[in-house]
Amino acid sequence: HDDFEELRNQGRLRVSQANTHQGRNPGSTNGCSLIAPLLCYHHFHNDSWEKGDVDSGLTDGAIGEVIDTFTPSLLPEVRSNLGLYKDALIIPSDVHSFLIEKELLSSEQFVTVCGGDILNEKHLMAFTDELKSLNEGPNSQYHGRKIAATFFFHEHIISILKLRRSSDEYWYDVIDSLPKEKTLRRGPLLDYETEDPYFVPNTSRIRCMNNDALKATLKWYGCSRFTDENMAYVDMYDWDESYSDFDPRVFQAFIWA
Repeated sequence: HDDFEELRNQGRLRVSQANTHQGRNPGSTNGCSLIAPLLCYHHFHNDSWEKGDVDSGLTDGAIGEVIDTFTPSLLPEVRSNLGLYKDALIIPSDVHSFLIEKELLSSEQFVTVCGGDILNEKHLMAFTDELKSLNEGPNSQYHGRKIAATFFFHEHIISILKLRRSSDEYWYDVIDSLPKEKTLRRGPLLDYETEDPYFVPNTSRIRCMNNDALKATLKWYGCSRFTDENMAYVDMYDWDESYSDFDPRVFQAFIWA
């Protein structure tokens, strides 16, 4: 939390919120597994960006349209195809298959999946370093192409959109369609004992000005979602990949280009 707060105070990451959120339109309820890759799709097709130009990111209006319009129009079909009831949670791989079938994404765009313990510096760096290396420099594998990822943690999925600012500067927009107040609140941790009853969970955008800011953001994002029971588990058990399905620290990140 201290790293995140310090970077925020330095202006190396900025927090803002849009005017809508997952569930405001009932048709988007529990739709984060669709919202996140749809934001990636719109990032790839953002008309304000051309090769070599500065990428300003998706507007709040575009993000709102994905959440309030596109997601409710597709979510019933996704659930129907899977035989799921209304408002059921959907695993990311099933949504990816649906979007590929609809030709909104293609299997050729899928780069890799990273994962592990969100509190483990090496596991998290393996992901952020992969994002960094894929399209930076003339010899990079995806030079000239946009990069984005969906990040799956605690049955919730957020988007990470990489923005090219110049030939050697890249930002990252971390977009959460239903953020927790604790993730966004400023101030010392002692102030987090009580929740703000007036907090509205409007979609958050944490704009990270470099790779270090992204790492600090993701680490604090993970910590801010831990419950007391999760923390007790973390204190009691070391990370063991063979038990990762039951470990509250586990994350999965799907990278697309």
